[in-house]
Amino acid sequence: MLQNLMNLFLANYKALKWSHLLLMIVAIMLSSASYGQCSSRQSKSIAAGMGYSYNGGAVEGRSGLVYTFSYQNKIGRRDQLRFSPNFTFGTYKGAGGYKGRDEFYRVSSIGIDLNYDLVRIKHISLVSSVGVLGAYSRGLLGTGGYEPNFMGSEYFNRVYGAAKAAVAIRINKPTSRVAMELVPASLSLGPNHFNWTMAMFKLEYKLIGK
Repeated sequence: MLQNLMNLFLANYKALKWSHLLLMIVAIMLSSASYGQCSSRQSKSIAAGMGYSYNGGAVEGRSGLVYTFSYQNKIGRRDQLRFSPNFTFGTYKGAGGYKGRDEFYRVSSIGIDLNYDLVRIKHISLVSSVGVLGAYSRGLLGTGGYEPNFMGSEYFNRVYGAAKAAVAIRINKPTSRVAMELVPASLSLGPNHFNWTMAMFKLEYKLIGK
């Protein structure tokens, strides 16, 4: 999984401006993990992630890389339930072929998730997540193939709302400032044919609580 993501990243490196920022944040997280043990009072964290996704809407639909940044605050003392606002975005492009249109567009979303540890064995847990999001999709639809219906290009922009569900495996050692999360399946569905599926790897950095 991770090897496939890295290969995809290298193949699209020149087109990914946000990837530089993401890699810098990940490097800071890893380098900071060695400074001291994690305090039990650390209830807040920030996270950055990268993955691969398919996005579809009223007129658009492509696969591409996706990124996310989030803040997380635990609810209760056991760190089993967590509240997480997040910002997610992706870039999508591709040729339409004989009967389709070329598509070049971006999707940005702001969402709120509730993450719950269904099962926890030592520092590894199975996480379920539900949430809502608002997404903004904008870009260009090209002429594509040779069908007469696509004689010209056109710009579009659309706003969507959606409900979200996901499952993940979280590795959270109490003595470490960094936690890891592998999200093999995340699905968002909304009106106007909106759907957003993704698989993602995330690194979480625990903040010092008061």
